[in-house]
Amino acid sequence: MSFLDALSGGTEMKIGILTFHSQLNYGGVLQCWALQTALEKLGHEVVVIDREFEHQIRSYSAIFARWSIRRWVKFLAKLLLLRPDALRVVRYIKTVQFVREHLNLSTYSFKNWSDAPKELGVDLIVVGSDQVWNGRWNNLGVYTLDGAPSVPAIGYAISLGMTVLPQEHMLEYQKAVKRFSALSVREKEAQLLLSQIGADAKHVADPTLLVDWNEFRVSEKSGLVCYLIGHENLTADVLRRFEDFSRNNRVAVHVLLQNYGVRIHPSKNVAVHYCAGPKEFCRLIASAKYVVSDSFHALMFSCVFDKNVRIIHPKATARAAMFSRIEEFARNYIVGGCVSDSIAAALESFLNDRKPVVARDKLDGFILESRTWLCDSVKEAK
Repeated sequence: MSFLDALSGGTEMKIGILTFHSQLNYGGVLQCWALQTALEKLGHEVVVIDREFEHQIRSYSAIFARWSIRRWVKFLAKLLLLRPDALRVVRYIKTVQFVREHLNLSTYSFKNWSDAPKELGVDLIVVGSDQVWNGRWNNLGVYTLDGAPSVPAIGYAISLGMTVLPQEHMLEYQKAVKRFSALSVREKEAQLLLSQIGADAKHVADPTLLVDWNEFRVSEKSGLVCYLIGHENLTADVLRRFEDFSRNNRVAVHVLLQNYGVRIHPSKNVAVHYCAGPKEFCRLIASAKYVVSDSFHALMFSCVFDKNVRIIHPKATARAAMFSRIEEFARNYIVGGCVSDSIAAALESFLNDRKPVVARDKLDGFILESRTWLCDSVKEAK
């Protein structure tokens, strides 16, 4: 069945998405918008369930609540000095703007199901994507719907981010498998793990691949874009290499960081975007000639915009354990390989004119299967 066939004959539902929608993470916010858009294109009314969590950025008050005059003065002073911790607040503000402009938030908010309204005002809950079922660092019960109102639910592109199911959460996972009428996962590794507790989970594409991003395409060229979640790869030697790469290839270098553990002194050739919001992130990749990152979603957007991309194998133990999702995707859908051991190796490979090629027909088939699964699972959950 084609995607267009799947669109016909459906009954409109009101669907609530439950995911990490308001975090200071480009991929997290953008995948939520993509899932919302994909469901809207299926003819449904969609809201994002406004579940609160730590470092909440869903509103300006969540950022600035209880700021004293002294803290305001310190912030403004740091802002004038272009301190990264102050510039990060500007990024918070831009992320809030994106959330307010692009996500249809529910009128209520809560942190735990005990605080949630008894009536959520939706016919179906779609949980996912991202690492909503990562039991190591997440309030798992919220996303397995333990204690939630008895609304039908499916899981789309759920990610675990773990190589084994933690024993202390095994009962929660087992209950969740029974609670959801249909489950899909973003990685085959998660598919295998859930099969161990009797779940028949479908392997599907990340939501960012389900929609077009034409409004983010731009005509100008941004040169090389480097986005790092872990800053341990960004050494003084790497910054010198960026300078050399910029001068020798006559392209600008743009650096974005997820964590601001280091301060980078920008130069004529290397621009550091401490304040970039989700739109700017997307547009920088859309206009890039080269992309270097350790991020899964940087890889997704590089595929969307057909970029010459290298993904760096992370050094930090926690992120290295999650790298299989990138290796799996690259192995299945990218011809020529895009994984590098270091930024230096990535830059060297760019100079050799080696550009990985997306296996477009194969990837498009996977995306179509994922869209169809989403459409069918929503229909059957009524």
